[in-house]
Amino acid sequence: MTLARNSFWPDEISGNVEAVEITFFDEATPASTFAASDQIAFARIDSDDLAEASASHPEQVNVVNNGTLVMLGFSHERAVVNQPEVRRALALSIEPQDFSSVLMPTDALFSNGITPPGIVATPEYAGFQANLAQALSEIEAVGYPNCANVPEVMRFLVPNDDPLWLSVGQTLIQTWGEKFGCNPALFELSAVPRGRIIEIAHANIDQENGSRPHIWLVTWQADYPDTAAWMDDMLHCDHGYLRTGRACSAVDDLLNQAAIEPDSAARAALYAEAETLLTGNTGEFPIVPLFFSTSGLLQKPWLTDVNLFGAARFDLWN
Repeated sequence: MTLARNSFWPDEISGNVEAVEITFFDEATPASTFAASDQIAFARIDSDDLAEASASHPEQVNVVNNGTLVMLGFSHERAVVNQPEVRRALALSIEPQDFSSVLMPTDALFSNGITPPGIVATPEYAGFQANLAQALSEIEAVGYPNCANVPEVMRFLVPNDDPLWLSVGQTLIQTWGEKFGCNPALFELSAVPRGRIIEIAHANIDQENGSRPHIWLVTWQADYPDTAAWMDDMLHCDHGYLRTGRACSAVDDLLNQAAIEPDSAARAALYAEAETLLTGNTGEFPIVPLFFSTSGLLQKPWLTDVNLFGAARFDLWN
């Protein structure tokens, strides 16, 4: 398939590529094949080949955010996690190195915020920073030092469509046990069909069949490349898809303002303030961003101005 430049396109085109020839392969092709070819400028790398390709051709391989955020959600109606101090403590105790035994460096881009780079109105937000001292202080402040006095076992559900999710859950339980002194038996980890996780995240469950778990692992991929799709569509107290049970607050006032603000820079500032209130080091943490899953891209050095997030912008290529 060949894509040619549209001479009638009304906007200025900054790239100098006149046409792009796209080839589809029936089977996974080793990255070494792409790297050795002078005819291939850009290629997606199969996930099974990514680690080897990154080591053998580091000058050509980019490990990039593929737009899927993996996070923890909390059911605010459940005991213990209904307290922001507990949610904050669980979040601030997590560090990337905690996952070194279950995730390769090419498997994930760890995130301390909700929004990915390269979208419209991206907030300038530094994100939360792991802080074990603060985490210990937070959990002690609500009467749970060393996880003592926790009134019930906390149920933790993950999807069952990939063994990785169970490994992530086990790693988190081990991490919290080591850092807070919790008995791992305090957490009851189970893998269930993804459809069940979606029902739980959307609070669309039959209460007669059981209450929601305290913690659930869920993924989010936005429908369009705008911060509204990550903040408003996902977490707004009235219409956000993830129904944690958080009460409407100043966060939602900021999201409402951003929704009608025409200036992108002003919108970004509003979103930055909202994200800080949600997942800053003193935020309420209705969810905890863990990491973005990744994709591998091979790009020849003579091809420049390639956007590494979102749909390919061939009009930018040089």
